[in-house]
Amino acid sequence: MELEKPQKEVSIIKKLTLLFLPLAISALASSLLSFIERIFLAHYSMEALEASFAGTYVSRMFYFPCMAVPLMAQAFIGRYIGANQKSSVGPCIWQMIWLAFFSLLISLPLSFIIGKYYFHDTALEKLAAQYFYLLIPLNLFYPLIAAFSAFFVAIGKSRLMLIATISGYAINLVLSYIFIFGWGTLINPMGLFGAGVSCILAQGILAFVLWLIFLRRPYNETYSTHLWLLRPKELWEYLQSGFLSITARFLSNSSWAAITWLILQKGSDFLFVLSVGGTLAIFTNFVGDSLFQSTLNMASRFIGAGQYDRLPRLMHSSFFVLCAATLIVAIPLLGFPETWVPLLFSADKYQEIKGLLFPLLLGNWISFFVYTFNAIPNAFIFAFKDFKFTVLMGVMNWLEFCCLYGIIMFIGIPAQNFWAAQACVVLVCESFLLYSRTRLLSLRAQKIIP
Repeated sequence: MELEKPQKEVSIIKKLTLLFLPLAISALASSLLSFIERIFLAHYSMEALEASFAGTYVSRMFYFPCMAVPLMAQAFIGRYIGANQKSSVGPCIWQMIWLAFFSLLISLPLSFIIGKYYFHDTALEKLAAQYFYLLIPLNLFYPLIAAFSAFFVAIGKSRLMLIATISGYAINLVLSYIFIFGWGTLINPMGLFGAGVSCILAQGILAFVLWLIFLRRPYNETYSTHLWLLRPKELWEYLQSGFLSITARFLSNSSWAAITWLILQKGSDFLFVLSVGGTLAIFTNFVGDSLFQSTLNMASRFIGAGQYDRLPRLMHSSFFVLCAATLIVAIPLLGFPETWVPLLFSADKYQEIKGLLFPLLLGNWISFFVYTFNAIPNAFIFAFKDFKFTVLMGVMNWLEFCCLYGIIMFIGIPAQNFWAAQACVVLVCESFLLYSRTRLLSLRAQKIIP
């Protein structure tokens, strides 16, 4: 038995790495394209970049919860395929499509109401509000894309989804450049408004193309994708299954909207730090997202097979990937920032903010570590389907906002320390609870404790 233990350990690390790397490469491609778009905005004007983050963080409060149920459709599709009920797959996705349209009845009026008061008397009131209103169609497009993604991934067409997603980002990037900076005498520079238009067009095209592929004859014959009628009973069942996930996503993203509002009240340097840090987070958070997905995949398999004794080894393997990724990210972020940071700004702006860079980048690195660190127990909690606990963590996100409010408004930290403070607050409020809950679930599964 002593001889088998290291062999299993190496095997789990190898399997996790083989799962993680393709996910990370595909996520990196998407992150890189989004990162480049933010560079376009930074070169157009820092005000446009700052307003884009303000509008985006508030938009997430609406479209992320709307994506919760369509993303969970993959579990239902897997159940139908496993039970040889493939004809139920198409109608299931159509209920998700119906749900995406019905969600507009809530998100549309709330967007206009919140937008009216959220940006009032802030540093970027007009520009950020205009961008936010422009992104409202994403409340429909993103849930539709999530539904089609769940369908294609569940039936083994993940490569198709990957190509479609990267193509959508590429279209977005090309349109962004043209609309932000203009194109000769044909298209005048539109700045942030152009970035919003390009995003809506690209995501709308992607949703429409995926819908056309979804309706193709092979899928029609096998999965009954032509059965589009509303089925209220089934729709209600799907909605109930995703209610906790919707609640958790809303709490989490609304807390970030509250943090953004706080930054808007402070203005100036805080807005700059939020925008630059957010731009870097777009580029680095793909590691945490990929580690979450790969760990969730393996943990779900072990739990399904009753191999609970392998969960601690999987945890250790995930930590190994975390440590390796943290060291790799530190090299460009902290070791050689002068080689790539000037690409983000004009020469004058770079000289102006040079003194803020090291504490800002250090804070981003700490934030990256904490985000990826917490992705590991989150994957285990999702694998155990402990969705009630995710709602509790959404409540904890609001506690984090209260802590940050006190730190910024009463203690008065410098703007460049915002990301480090945010990461430390998350570490204190979330990480201990996440790892404690993961350990408890693992021990219960192994029947070590009742």
